[in-house]
Amino acid sequence: TAVALAAALQADRCQFYKDVDGVYTSDPRVDANAKKLMEISYDQMYAMAMAGSQVLNDRCVMLAKQFNVALEVLSSFNSNPGTFVRG
Repeated sequence: TAVALAAALQADRCQFYKDVDGVYTSDPRVDANAKKLMEISYDQMYAMAMAGSQVLNDRCVMLAKQFNVALEVLSSFNSNPGTFVRG
């Protein structure tokens, strides 16, 4: 719904606040070697969502790609830079 609204409003991005401060190569709560990604493509994020990543829903990523809405994953608990999902 957030991505659909952002697309309808022609927003430059749609922000998602999570318990992690971005998209990581693996779950940072489990894997101490997880690396935060500063940017990731729609297709890469979609593949991660389909593989079980719980950061973003696969349908939200495909809708964002279809309407070219950049997604930004940020932390609810700190102001660290997040991860951008875009083409």
